[in-house]
Amino acid sequence: MERRSIGTRLAGAFRSRGAEELEGSRAELVLQQLEETRGALRATHAQLVEMERLAAGEELASDFADAINNPLAALLGRLQMRLEASRPPDPEDERLYALARRIAEVVEGMFQLARRQPLEPREVSIAKIVEETARPLRALAEARGVKLAISLDPDLPDVFADPSLIAQALSELVQNALAASAEGGQVELDVETLAGAAAVCFRVRDAGPGIAPELRERVFDPFFTTRRGSLGLGLTLAGRIARGHGGRLRIQCAEGGGCEATLELPLPPSLQRSER
Repeated sequence: MERRSIGTRLAGAFRSRGAEELEGSRAELVLQQLEETRGALRATHAQLVEMERLAAGEELASDFADAINNPLAALLGRLQMRLEASRPPDPEDERLYALARRIAEVVEGMFQLARRQPLEPREVSIAKIVEETARPLRALAEARGVKLAISLDPDLPDVFADPSLIAQALSELVQNALAASAEGGQVELDVETLAGAAAVCFRVRDAGPGIAPELRERVFDPFFTTRRGSLGLGLTLAGRIARGHGGRLRIQCAEGGGCEATLELPLPPSLQRSER
């Protein structure tokens, strides 16, 4: 029988141990990959459940709005006729009319949430969108006694987007900031291309009272608002528009007051610029 030297036997043992360690590493890698895949599947399932829940909620909102809109319109018409017929108007009729108008605003808000407006993207100028959106916003800011300061990156690229929806989202963010600002305050709108030129970023800052920490997670919830007279749909709609374009909307508030809304709109590869 052939005798193996101690060195040969040790080398064999090391090779065997090395093979076991290699197999163990491979097994760990496979387990890690399986766990990552399972995590991704769980996340996808959660997203599908959330999408189904939202779709069901939107359908319910549309049905509810349809059911209430006709009788509400009749009620508003009757109250308006009573107000026009009586001089001076009956205070109770005025109060009822104001309540009915408020209900009508909520119903219209539900229509907006339920309506799935299709994207009509095309290559458009960001600077042009901001310029056209800024005109009515400057008038609103002036009426509120608030300064609207706008700063644009001079090298903003064109983007492939739905200009009317981007304008709506931008308008909602600025109006929200103006409503939070005191007379004599300032709202800042900065638009720039992010580092790496992969996205255009809209930043809207105000120096208002901010949002309490315990309420910040709810700012995108439909009909959630901390302001009297507001429906609480502006951020909901702006966030939906951002996601529809593959972007995102974030809200950050400082401890001492003031908020910054950041809307990031990704650029398609054909419109991206190399970083300088």
